Amino acid sequence: KIEKNIFWGIIMKKIILFLFLILGIVVFAGPEDLPSYVNKQKFEENGYQIRVNKVDTFTIVKRKEAENESIVIKYNLDNKENSIRKALDEVDEKNVPKEFKVLVSKENDLAYIRSYLSQGLYINIYVAKNSKNENCYPIVSYVTPKKLSEIEIEQATQSFLNEAESFLK
Repeated sequence: KIEKNIFWGIIMKKIILFLFLILGIVVFAGPEDLPSYVNKQKFEENGYQIRVNKVDTFTIVKRKEAENESIVIKYNLDNKENSIRKALDEVDEKNVPKEFKVLVSKENDLAYIRSYLSQGLYINIYVAKNSKNENCYPIVSYVTPKKLSEIEIEQATQSFLNEAESFLK
């Protein structure tokens, strides 16, 4: 019986050690570890919050409760070719959920543009073709209950990409 208690004591110590290691990783890999060229203070001042922070990407979100709208900016932290390819794969109609209805799929000089309708919400996605930082490419998603015309969607490209780039130094 004593050996069994010792065995369980050792197991419990290992579990506790493991939990502390995980906690340490989470704490040190938090939003504070953004790349040095990201102006965290500026996006926080503009109402954005970090939602995802990984080694190769981070995402900030601003929710406009009164309008039931959200702006989601995801930054791929990779070179231009990989960032754009990865982003286009994510928003490709073959890879989005089946309940997403494709409304617009086009490009202009600034971005690849996709617009979807799902459960009464319009999701307009702008994948930047260029960035002022060669290793950080923004993808902006604007989620709204309002239907925008193709012209309005395209006209919004510059505004959304400028906002995304304004948070980069």
